[in-house]
Amino acid sequence: MASNRRIRTAAVGGAIGIGIVLAFIAMPRHAAPAAEHASPADASQSVADLPAETRAAVLGESSDIAQETAADSESDEARRRAGEVEVCGVGLVRPETLESGRDAPWAAAAASAVERLVARMQGEAGEQARVTALMLKGAADAASALTAEALAVRHRCGSVKPCIDDAALSRPRTRSQAMGPSTEAIAKLASSTQDPYVYATAVEACRSNRVSGADAPSCQLVSVEQWTRIDPTNAVPWLHLAGEARSRKDAAGVDEAMYRVATATTSRVDGARLYGEAMSRLTAEASEFEKAQVAGFVLAIVAEWQLPAYQVAVQWCAAPLLQDSNRWQACDGAAQTLMTHPSTLLERRIALRIGERARWPAERIARLREEDDALAAAQSDLFSSPDPLGCGAVMRTHAFWTLAAAAGEVEAARALAKASGKSMQTLAGETRMSRETFARAAASAPATPESAAPSPAR
Repeated sequence: MASNRRIRTAAVGGAIGIGIVLAFIAMPRHAAPAAEHASPADASQSVADLPAETRAAVLGESSDIAQETAADSESDEARRRAGEVEVCGVGLVRPETLESGRDAPWAAAAASAVERLVARMQGEAGEQARVTALMLKGAADAASALTAEALAVRHRCGSVKPCIDDAALSRPRTRSQAMGPSTEAIAKLASSTQDPYVYATAVEACRSNRVSGADAPSCQLVSVEQWTRIDPTNAVPWLHLAGEARSRKDAAGVDEAMYRVATATTSRVDGARLYGEAMSRLTAEASEFEKAQVAGFVLAIVAEWQLPAYQVAVQWCAAPLLQDSNRWQACDGAAQTLMTHPSTLLERRIALRIGERARWPAERIARLREEDDALAAAQSDLFSSPDPLGCGAVMRTHAFWTLAAAAGEVEAARALAKASGKSMQTLAGETRMSRETFARAAASAPATPESAAPSPAR
């Protein structure tokens, strides 16, 4: 059991509100949270520069979890056969307990672990610690308010579905009100900052599907335009600006933003940076349970981080439009930036697609595609543990995102590929095989009435 295990490194991750992290682990990799270089100053950091315990956790250079005794192993195996699931720092639990989420017996202790971290970070003077603490506090306040509302709905509605459905309509408003004070404080912090991470976090906190203007009025002063001024060499704010321009049908604005993407020197989404900022501040005395719960809570925030408007870049670089030499040059530059300094594997795929249209050499496309498939297989293995909430799996997940926060998701995926002991060709073959299996299954699936219906005339 987890209580008989001893972690020999601080690299442990896990779940708070277990259902949230199960959803995160099962998330398709094309929708993965973005990871990035920690800051412009850290952009050249490699795996070799990271702490030994983090490298070991990802690369498999040492064993991080002590072996259980034979008796414990036999007991655990019997309980697993009975349907119980391991939760790091808790032990083996019944599925119905796991599914209870914030009603689970350990939920209050998990919330307290987050509260202690937030209080510790709020006591620091630096802007980066304060904005991270405010993001965590806003999410914790929202979770608490939504839990209280769910309990009230359960009491009022019982199992009456129309009543439950009507009550669900108020959840976005409940969340906005709960996150309002923290978001307002973040927006005010952003008004006087020149720190790219602080401002990017403010843009994320203020986006409309999180908090309404009435609950955080200072968000009206937070803009993507100001973000581009604070972080002008980062492609990400320019991609967001291109998305805003497209939404208001401003073709000239899209053009200008895409030309700036082409001249950017890096591409950095700051979601994983939040994870690194928070987890680096857990004390060495934090228990296995506390580390796991806080890690899962922060990952749930990272999983919601808004990605740039990549689809606008793909549309702007449509093949027929590249007959224009200026546009071709801009698209080639944008693809080079996103391929050379990617935040995520998704960003590499976007760059590869645009690069094909920009007529990159076929051998380069083939080489990059094989590496992309290999990295995808290595990352998929990380999120395919048969025991995803056990200490071994959550430790590896935490170590991956710690490395991603410092050196980027692609560099972390390369570390996983190295740790697998497989060649890049073998890993790439696994991705291609999975893709072919999925395609065959989709082709053989029985047609639904919707799919069998003829398309409407155009």
